[in-house]
Amino acid sequence: MSETKHKIAIWKKLLGLVVVLVLLGDTFLIWQMSSVVMRVDKYNQGVVDEVGGVVGDVNSFGNDLNEIRRFLLLPEKSYGSEDSKGDQENGSDLKENSENELGAYAFLNSLVVEKQQAEVKAKAAVAFDQLLKGEDLKNLMASGLAIAEQGDLQIKFKDNQANLADGAKNDFYDQPLYNLVFVAEKNTFRVQSALGEQDFSNYSEANWSAALSTYLKDNIVKVREKKKADMAKQAADQNKANDEVKALQEARKKELDDLVKDKAFNETLATIGLKIDEKAQDDANKYAYKVLDISGKLSFTLMLEKSSGMIKVLREDGEGAHQEIDIRSFLKTDEGSKKKP
Repeated sequence: MSETKHKIAIWKKLLGLVVVLVLLGDTFLIWQMSSVVMRVDKYNQGVVDEVGGVVGDVNSFGNDLNEIRRFLLLPEKSYGSEDSKGDQENGSDLKENSENELGAYAFLNSLVVEKQQAEVKAKAAVAFDQLLKGEDLKNLMASGLAIAEQGDLQIKFKDNQANLADGAKNDFYDQPLYNLVFVAEKNTFRVQSALGEQDFSNYSEANWSAALSTYLKDNIVKVREKKKADMAKQAADQNKANDEVKALQEARKKELDDLVKDKAFNETLATIGLKIDEKAQDDANKYAYKVLDISGKLSFTLMLEKSSGMIKVLREDGEGAHQEIDIRSFLKTDEGSKKKP
């Protein structure tokens, strides 16, 4: 009887072990299946994103095409992905075709713009011809202006008054004051001067030349004053720049003078058999000291280049050609610290 109970206990243990093994196997299979599903989902999401990008490009091109078609008064078309099948396979071809179609419509648009500009230029040419033949231009010439140059829908006016009202000499005599030019893109005649720009878009009206003439006559003095002020400012800016350059040159000259007089620098030169010619050479763009060897032969020159403010080493290379080297280029940077080689 006890033997029978012992056998039953063994079978129970074996059965429990089998159940545990089955559960472990099921758990492993479920984990493996879950991993496969996750990878498939991730791949599908990538495909969806890619297709979405293609569809977005197609819709964008379609919107551009329809915008041009509206400008040309043509009916709009649908370029969306819902109107055709197989867009996922043909997306790239549709994009390329859309670019070609967009280019074709852009070309047609350029033809429309050219036609529009030709039409406005034709209208402007009539007004321009009337201006040239009218009394307003003749009166304008009597007010102290003269035509310096005349071209296609353009006139440049120069100052034709040798002396001012007070008898003083006119500094701007025979110099340009105004430039009248037609700007087709804006459909306007534009006056350009030191005062800026002034548009006259009403050139189709009968009195436009009178308004133009009045503007030009009334602002002659102001243009002269503005040009004079601009010249004075330019001269002041130039003088300031010259002073700054001169100050920099003097600072660099002092720096070079201090260097060649430095005791440690001269002692270092002496240890390698060199010495400085104490007389500096000073010319238009160079301030320099010669450095000689023990025989009196030129070894190199320490030079200030006045135009740039740079202190350079002037020496000959092995083939007799002169080299100008910025003295700072001999500095080496090693992990953020500078040291001489």
